[in-house]
Amino acid sequence: MGQPRPVQLREALAAQHDGQPAYLLPPLANFTAGPSGLCHYPGVGLPEEYNGHFFVCDFRGEAGGSGVWAFTSKPKGAAFELDRPRQFAWSVLATDCDFGPDCAFYVSDWVHGWT
Repeated sequence: MGQPRPVQLREALAAQHDGQPAYLLPPLANFTAGPSGLCHYPGVGLPEEYNGHFFVCDFRGEAGGSGVWAFTSKPKGAAFELDRPRQFAWSVLATDCDFGPDCAFYVSDWVHGWT
């Protein structure tokens, strides 16, 4: 399983630093390079180990480095921090994810990348 890679943003609005405007809430984490879809597990359809998990798509333009991360969060002072990130569905150009009324997990796949 891969580990999240840190992400640098030119605007420096998503990364915490001394000059960060006070109106911005701190991010949970910066660990996807191409976040494109987010959902929370409703508690039905997957094994019990996924209770309380979020799922985020990481679209990087090619299937080898793209997929869906599963993670939880835990309290950190008045905010939260990323906890237990792991690759849930990998080597797919995931652009969005959600749970359907049938309790199945759905992922939309870009298929061919940037070409």
